[in-house]
Parts: sequence; C-alpha cells; structure tokens
Amino acid sequence: TEAAPASAGVGAGAAKKERKPRGTRPPKYKAPVPPPCPDRIVAAHVVERLPVVTPEPEPWEVAYYDLKARKDEQVRKKMPDEWFKKTGQDDMGQDVDDKDKEQMQMAPRTTEADEKNDIRSLDRGLERRLYLVVQGKDGKWGFPQAVRNEGEGMRAAALRGLVEHCGEE
Repeated sequence: TEAAPASAGVGAGAAKKERKPRGTRPPKYKAPVPPPCPDRIVAAHVVERLPVVTPEPEPWEVAYYDLKARKDEQVRKKMPDEWFKKTGQDDMGQDVDDKDKEQMQMAPRTTEADEKNDIRSLDRGLERRLYLVVQGKDGKWGFPQAVRNEGEGMRAAALRGLVEHCGEE
C-alpha cells in the first residue's frame, strides 16, 4: 500500500484559493515629495558678547553657601591665629595702606549705559549675553545676513553680509 500525500488529508476535493501577488494593492500612504531646490541661499553671522561679570547669586545659592560655611565651621579644626594674616595686610603679609584699599574696590555692576538704557552700547548688561541684531530694509529685525552669490562660500557670504550691515571696522 502506498501512503497518501500529506496535502490530501483535509478538503481533498476543494480547489486551492488563489492569492494575489504581493505589491498589487495600492499603498495606504504617499511618500513626501521633497521641496524644489531654493533659488537663493541666505548666510548669516551670529555675533555674541559673552557675560563680562558673573551674575548675582540666586537666593537659594546664597542660602546654600551660608549653610555650607556654617557646616564647614563646625567640622573645621581650630588653627593658631598667628598662622593667618592680620587685617590690613595683603597676601604676602605686608601692610596695605588706605590708598591701595581704594584701588581694590569692586567696579559697579550697572553702568552708565544701563542707566540711560542705551541699547547700542556693549557696556551694558554685563551679566547677560548680548547679540547683534540689525533692522532689515523690510523693517524686520534679525542677524546680519546676505544672499550667497554663485561660487561664493557660505562663510564669505556671511562675512560680506556683516560688512554690508556694520561697515569695515
């Protein structure tokens, strides 16, 4: 006796269901079409003045440093007083006269430009970053910029835009 083929078991007389080949269904999404290449490319310079002085500490920072100083004082070992400099002496142990004390006073954090609200001066907002912005022909404010010419590099175009807006100096 011969063994029956494996496919002959269930539904031996039924016709096989034909499957459609893959890839014939329309896709459920469309691939995005990239925008056309721009006719002009604009290069810009960002000119930044970094903070000149450290900012005033926040109230929580002051509280933290006070707590740290008190904690350090509690665990610190007492050292003899003669090991430390006396008031009126500089770091080398030499006396400091009143004339030198006047020269060592800290400069004010607010400047004349801050008081006058002179937004064109770099001598203002010493705690903050300042950025150069210029007003364009259309009245909008932005960074100095220029349209890149054919064959010109991006850096050269940006530098040209800066010179056009601000001058050679």
